[in-house]
Amino acid sequence: MNQLESEHIIDETATIQGADIEEVYDDCVIWLKKIRAEINEQTYPVYLKAHHDGTNISEGSSTPVDWPKNIMIDMQKHIDDVIIRIRIDSIELSSHKIRKSHYYWLLIVEDLLRIFFNNMNPIMKQLYDNENGEQLYKDLKMGVIKRFALTIIPSLFLIIGGPSFYKIAGILYFVVFFRIGWSSIGKDFIRIREYYSQLTPDR
Repeated sequence: MNQLESEHIIDETATIQGADIEEVYDDCVIWLKKIRAEINEQTYPVYLKAHHDGTNISEGSSTPVDWPKNIMIDMQKHIDDVIIRIRIDSIELSSHKIRKSHYYWLLIVEDLLRIFFNNMNPIMKQLYDNENGEQLYKDLKMGVIKRFALTIIPSLFLIIGGPSFYKIAGILYFVVFFRIGWSSIGKDFIRIREYYSQLTPDR
C-alpha cells in the first residue's frame, strides 16, 4: 500500500507490462464514461481528472462507493511498460466519511485495474491489506444483511397478510429492491469475501 499524501484518500500505482500508453489512456476514458464520471481535465495521453458524484455507479446505491469524489489518473511510459497512478480525493466529506471511504474506494481502483491485468492476485494483495480487507468485508456483510432485511420483511408482510393485489405488490417489491441492493453491494461482498477468506482461512 502506498503512503497516502495528505490531500488524497487513495493513491495507488501499478505497472502495466508491455502496454501502449495511448491504448491505456483510451481505456481509462471508456472506463470513466462507463461509471458516468464527468471528465473535467485531460492531457493526452498522460493525465485524466474526473468528478464522480453519489448517483453514478448503480441506481439505488447508498454505499460510500458512491460518495462524491475526484478521480485522477496519471500515465507514464517506462521502457516497454506503462506506470499508472490512480488518486481519489474529496473536499466534500467529513473526517469520519474520509476514513470509511478509504477502503470502499479501493473497489473503484480495483475495477479500473481489472481492465489491464488478467491475474489480479498481486493487485488485490496490494489494495486490500489485512486492515482494509477486514473492515471492508465486515461493512459489506452488514450492508447485505440490512438490505435483505429491508427487502424481505415488507415483502412478507404484503404477501402473507393481504389480498391478491397486495401479494403481487409484495412479490414485485421483493424482486425490484433485491435486484437493486444486490447489484450495488452483493457482488462486491462475494468478491471481497472470497479474497479475504484466502487471507484468513480460519474465519
